[in-house]
Amino acid sequence: MIIIIIAVALLRILQTSPFGKVLKAISENEDRVKLLGYNTDKYKLISFTLSGLFSGLAGALFAFHLNYVGLDTLYWMLSGEILIITLLGGFRTFFGPLIGAVAYILLKDGISAYTENWMIIMGLMIMAIILVFRGSGILEMIEKRFQKE
Repeated sequence: MIIIIIAVALLRILQTSPFGKVLKAISENEDRVKLLGYNTDKYKLISFTLSGLFSGLAGALFAFHLNYVGLDTLYWMLSGEILIITLLGGFRTFFGPLIGAVAYILLKDGISAYTENWMIIMGLMIMAIILVFRGSGILEMIEKRFQKE
C-alpha cells in the first residue's frame, strides 16, 4: 500500500510540475508547443519511459498480489477492461480512472449476481454511459455539475 501511495504522489507531482504542464500542452496542441521552442519528441520519449516504469510497477505489484501470473493475464480482454475503466471514469482527470474502476467493479458484481450473461448487459450499459457522458467520464461530469452551482 505504501508503494501505491508513493507512486500516486509522484504522479501527482509530475502532473502539476512544469514538465506535466508541457505534456498537457503537447496533448492539446503540439504545433504550438514546438513553436514555443520545446523539443516535443524529447518530452514524449520521457513520458513514454515513465509510463513504462509505472506500468511495470503495476504489473509487479499485481504479480506480487497474486503470487502467480498465468497466461490469462495476457489475454486481450484485460487490456479492454483497463480501457473501459479509463473511459468510464474520465481520462482527462487524475482520479478519473480510479472512479471508473470502482464503477466498473460495482457494475460487474451487481449484474453478475443476477445473470450469467452479465457481459452483454454490462457492455451495453457501459457503451450507453460513455455515449451519454460524451467521453468525458463520470468524474468530469460530477466536477462540471458542482461548478455550475
